[in-house]
Amino acid sequence: MEDVAKELNLGYSWFRKTFRTVAGISPGEYQLQIRIVRACEFLRGSALPITEIGTRCGFESAYYFSRIFKSKVGVSPSDYRTNSKSSAVTSISPPI
Repeated sequence: MEDVAKELNLGYSWFRKTFRTVAGISPGEYQLQIRIVRACEFLRGSALPITEIGTRCGFESAYYFSRIFKSKVGVSPSDYRTNSKSSAVTSISPPI
């Protein structure tokens, strides 16, 4: 996100503060939400291994991906995949 601020010729502190005011969350949290939403799409629509989905969504390790995913969605990636095939799963979406 610092690169985004730099591209816009803005100081990162000002960019972060303004982003938070407009979006209600920090730029980093917004970026994380986008990555989680993308992971949900992969889990529902592909047979890729969970480790590969985590990597494609920008997570450093499968452990970190699973831990963050569960904290944000409420279930593990494997449980999410299983539940999405057997019932309608409430999807999360970014606030913007």
